[in-house]
Amino acid sequence: MEEAEFWSCLEYRLCDEFRGMTQGHLSEYGCDGISAAAYFVTEQRPRILGYAWICSRKSYKEWKFELLLPHRVKSREHIDWAALLPADDMTKWLAVDLERQFIQIEPGAAVADLK
Repeated sequence: MEEAEFWSCLEYRLCDEFRGMTQGHLSEYGCDGISAAAYFVTEQRPRILGYAWICSRKSYKEWKFELLLPHRVKSREHIDWAALLPADDMTKWLAVDLERQFIQIEPGAAVADLK
């Protein structure tokens, strides 16, 4: 999977994950685009930072996101993009902070959805 395809697939996967959330009104949220802005892949805590366009019935705003990588890589070109996309039957990989308008994506935290 190429990087551009990953971001497109992640956008749809975020929508699915929001739909399945039972906290508050999170199931009414969705994602209408996601874009990386900074890559920290060689850091002690490897991650990618960027922006996601999050929408709900009441608003459409640009939020910040953090995508946590499972381990460091030599460069952006060495990222296994397919491995970062949570499977459809996995959950618990998305944390939402409504106040800060921030989402944290941690594919390594995904667990099987028991539905």
